[in-house]
Amino acid sequence: MACLYFHWIIITTIMLYTFQVSKAGNNETERLALLAIKANITDDPLGVMSSWNDTLHFCKWYGVTCARKYDRVSILDLHSSKLTGILSPHIGNLSFLTDLHLENNSFGGTIPHEISRLHRLRTLWLFNNSVQGEILSNISSCYSLIEINLVHNNLLGEIPPSIGSLSQLQLLSLSHNNLTGNIPASLGNLSSLSKFTISSNNFFGMISYSLGKLKRMNYLSLEDNNFYGEVPPSIFNLTLLTTLSLAQNHLEGNLPADLGNTLPHLQWLALGMNQFTGHIPSSIVNASNLNLLQLNENKLQGHVPSLHKLMSLSSLAIFDNSLGYGQPGDLSFVSKFLSQ
Repeated sequence: MACLYFHWIIITTIMLYTFQVSKAGNNETERLALLAIKANITDDPLGVMSSWNDTLHFCKWYGVTCARKYDRVSILDLHSSKLTGILSPHIGNLSFLTDLHLENNSFGGTIPHEISRLHRLRTLWLFNNSVQGEILSNISSCYSLIEINLVHNNLLGEIPPSIGSLSQLQLLSLSHNNLTGNIPASLGNLSSLSKFTISSNNFFGMISYSLGKLKRMNYLSLEDNNFYGEVPPSIFNLTLLTTLSLAQNHLEGNLPADLGNTLPHLQWLALGMNQFTGHIPSSIVNASNLNLLQLNENKLQGHVPSLHKLMSLSSLAIFDNSLGYGQPGDLSFVSKFLSQ
């Protein structure tokens, strides 16, 4: 019995020592990864990286938050720090990272492939930088992602179809880049997606019908691209939409007669600078929360419905169409609107 007890003590001691060595090794890996990230910062005018030195544990470095249980980096937040540099491939060694916030800086270079090793990553915010290259196809390996925001960068190429496998994704913002191609049909699998913005890029083709499957969508912006053809009817049935912006494309066809009924929560409807035809649907007055209505520079015609029920409307653009019948009552919608 004493022999068994002695063996148990030895085994327990070995296991404890192995755990401590493993933990120390992991900590050292993360410390070195952070130092590699710092080494790729070429300009730090605010001196935010000055604390990244051996006088402090790396969990106390500026912008670094560690998970208490493991002493492993969980959040790296250096947003709005006026940093210049590139993102080191060693970022992939921060295996416990859940949130990466580098927005509002001057990071260039490309998104390192090693980011795909961050299986716990939930938010990837790199907006307002100068990141180049393509969106990684292996970004889908970050299967915990909830938000991807890459707005205002210099990204090229197409949206990887593999993004459609990110089942938890709620926000995908890619506006103001140099992206091209069409919207992958696989995005229709993102059942949790509520915000999708790709405005001010070089996308073309017809708008994918798959977007109409995203029943949780409340913000959809495809403006300032080269989309053509008719808008899939299913998009006008996304009942949670508060913002629908399709302006500055080459879209055509009639607007649905029941638009204001199927989109009752709309606050922002921007369809200007397209080739829409037919009438402004009278049901638009049922979208009572509407704040902006932009239908300018299309081929709309006929009577403008009374807008007096739209008490929140603050911006109306319907110029450069063929509205009215050349009769004195054509502007009655204005007087009724202004009388409120």
